[in-house]
Amino acid sequence: PTAVVPRGPPTLWVEDSPDTGNKNVALEMHWQLEATSEHRPKVVMDLFEAVMSEPLFDVLRTKQQIGYVASCGMRYTQGVLGFSVWLLSSKLGPAEIARRVEAFLVDFRQKLLDMPAEDLERHVASLAAQKLEPDRTLSSVQEGAFGELQERKRVFDRPLREALELATVGREDLLRILDSFIARCAADRRLLVVASIGGQAKAKRASELEAFQKDYPG
Repeated sequence: PTAVVPRGPPTLWVEDSPDTGNKNVALEMHWQLEATSEHRPKVVMDLFEAVMSEPLFDVLRTKQQIGYVASCGMRYTQGVLGFSVWLLSSKLGPAEIARRVEAFLVDFRQKLLDMPAEDLERHVASLAAQKLEPDRTLSSVQEGAFGELQERKRVFDRPLREALELATVGREDLLRILDSFIARCAADRRLLVVASIGGQAKAKRASELEAFQKDYPG
């Protein structure tokens, strides 16, 4: 079974890295969403990742230059959907990085609202094409089939089913995910923040925990 992340203020885990010579801090912000075995919620999150990935990198990596790593991705763990943002920085502490992510999410919602319909359609078409890409090797066929057996799902035409479901996904589905689960004011927000601080990093565990507690009271 998968542990349920509580609603409300984030669940924090901040620790010193065993790598005493590392100057970086690594941060993951993970939003736990909902348990599901249906195709549609999963492809909504696939599309959410596809739409967010480029602006996340552009804002946090290219423009703000927080650090080398700035990425995001959908998670599907034991039947539970989730979404994560990962960042690595030698300049900022975990609490400040989290503030930048929260600010990005506000701007990203407006970007979703303003995105031309044809741009969203291109994301959908590109993602569907990826899912319909045929297996090129016997190994990839085996991996897909074994995964279905391992999870006891036995949906061997999953890529096709997911590609078909993508045709029903729209802007309102992405906004629902953001407003219901991920935005700071979301009623069903279940956020887990995990940070590792390198031994040579500027940030210190005690001060970072204090900063997190000020930013997320309660």
